[in-house]
Amino acid sequence: VTPFDREDIYMLSGALDDIVDLIDDAARAMVMFHMKESTNHARRFADVIQRMAVQLHEVVSVLSRPAGITQRLVEIHRLENEGDDVYHTAIAELFHNGADPLTVIKWKEVYEKLEAAVDRCESVANIIESVVIKNA
Repeated sequence: VTPFDREDIYMLSGALDDIVDLIDDAARAMVMFHMKESTNHARRFADVIQRMAVQLHEVVSVLSRPAGITQRLVEIHRLENEGDDVYHTAIAELFHNGADPLTVIKWKEVYEKLEAAVDRCESVANIIESVVIKNA
């Protein structure tokens, strides 16, 4: 028997699945668009997402004993802000560096999917926070 409601577990597992789906969507877009090389911005996104995933893993693994979760949730929110900065810089650079329109469209699509994955990581943190408060 789990100390958490089925609905909370379902919502959390669905949100975690969304993150994986969004990352997969970004990778599939790169393959579909025949994008052979990455960009510094895409690598920075990957780094932010990886660090968020580590924090989420640590939070989920100690969910039943929530001491120390708050610090990790704060870090996830900070990383989401970092992801926003990466997104804004990447989009601004796309439109100001004279890239051909097709390249702009391709990278904008990929960056939007990566930004959505970052946002969904923060959503998972919000779900976890509400579950912890609900079960405190």
